[in-house]
Amino acid sequence: MTNVDKTWVGANKQHNHYWFPPGGTVSLFPNLTKAPFNNVDFRQGLNYAIDRSAIANDAEEGYVKGATQTGLLLPNQEKWVDSSIPNQGKISQNTTKALAYFAKAGYTTRDGKLVDSSGKQLTLNITVPSGYTDWLRGVQTLQSQLGKLGISVKLTQPQPAAYTQAQNNGDFDLIVSSFGGTGDVFQDYNNLLNSQFALPVGQSTTANFERYKNDKADALLNQLKATADEATQKQIVDSLQQVVYNDVPVIGMFYGGLWGLFSTKNFTGWPSAQNPYAAPTTWTANVLKIVTTVKKA
Repeated sequence: MTNVDKTWVGANKQHNHYWFPPGGTVSLFPNLTKAPFNNVDFRQGLNYAIDRSAIANDAEEGYVKGATQTGLLLPNQEKWVDSSIPNQGKISQNTTKALAYFAKAGYTTRDGKLVDSSGKQLTLNITVPSGYTDWLRGVQTLQSQLGKLGISVKLTQPQPAAYTQAQNNGDFDLIVSSFGGTGDVFQDYNNLLNSQFALPVGQSTTANFERYKNDKADALLNQLKATADEATQKQIVDSLQQVVYNDVPVIGMFYGGLWGLFSTKNFTGWPSAQNPYAAPTTWTANVLKIVTTVKKA
């Protein structure tokens, strides 16, 4: 909704309210079973090539922030932030660094194009579901940013059902998807990194769509699942952040908003920033919590 303060709140300033908390990290998932995406230098090149703030603003009209590269959802999970990672894992666009990483992966600039050793321009195919207009706007901004580095970016826009099938089966080069937002830091990292989900391409999986495999990450997840000690949990989560930050299994772009509009004209007690007892969504089990909490005005 464009300009929610005007279009929604402005229609009834006494009763109309909204709350758009972050509910997941919309990311670029590389297919790690394919070259060049299985090269961490190439992934780091993508990581530093993009301007996350610009992508977030264009995708979601300024309602959400650019994502960090730690796998954490901020500000929800601020207490878990690894203080040794610069700027909470927020990475600024750095084209010089991006080109240096691409060079390590075998791609150099020639006549304004980023080319491989044979002189062929780097071409990326990004899958984004048809009808997801906000994600598409964000990817078009990313397309422009990468184009300035001499990378050709093509967009594939299947219908949502075909998109989901391609995502689950690993039938993509790069795909826009999301992770996190479960409310549990273990579950968020488990869905992103656990190699148990990394089924062979062609077999449908329910998580880890990039098909990441890392024995260290698996061991850390097992340790996190087994301990109730908060200090130990914090140390493990710090290490998991380092895995995501340094190995770049996915490139976080922006936080996906949970779009909550509500009116207090007839009912009060809706979830809000002041009373965040549930996510303000209509498509999850939160609905039961909400309808048993609101009161007649």
